[in-house]
Amino acid sequence: STYGSIIAKTDPNVKIPKCYVQSRKLKLCPRCLKDKLYFKKIWEMVFVTVCPIHQCILIDSCYSCNKKLMWNVNSLSKCRCGFRYVEGEVVTVSREETLLADLIHSLTLGDHVNQLQINNFLLKKLTLLDINLLINYTLLEIKELDKKRFETSSMSNIELHQMIKEVIHAFMNWPHNFYNLLDLITDKKKARDLKIRFSRVLGRY
Repeated sequence: STYGSIIAKTDPNVKIPKCYVQSRKLKLCPRCLKDKLYFKKIWEMVFVTVCPIHQCILIDSCYSCNKKLMWNVNSLSKCRCGFRYVEGEVVTVSREETLLADLIHSLTLGDHVNQLQINNFLLKKLTLLDINLLINYTLLEIKELDKKRFETSSMSNIELHQMIKEVIHAFMNWPHNFYNLLDLITDKKKARDLKIRFSRVLGRY
């Protein structure tokens, strides 16, 4: 199948392509595990880099051995080296940095955690699929990559989070911040391409 197992609760007919779901790349919130020992499916979403509940970056490597997280059949709470994830220090973020993760939470789980109000925040008006599309398009263009999909498999979660911080601002104070972003793209053809891609998606609304 070309689709992942995550669907939008607000629209069950919308299926998310596998390219936006990373079931083999483990990341998690240590504080969530401390509250309740179970793995949240939403952590598999590529662009969910933080936990909006605890305002911290999801970890994808062990604090102790620094190896990438892997499933431990003996314990969900421990790395294979024996370190307990809940004992590590988390990297906290601002509420603004949790906006995207909170929005994805609300579309998949039906609940809002972050009540921060942002004027003219474009993503609040879109479906889960279109949010992923526009984030993907924007990352490709600002990094000036000639690809159809922004590749995240070799990146750490914190690296991806820093990139998302760059692009999420473009969706606030819509469309002024978006036009400011277009001005910063040195390749004007790529800036035009991004504008066209946005128009195609937004034309559905």
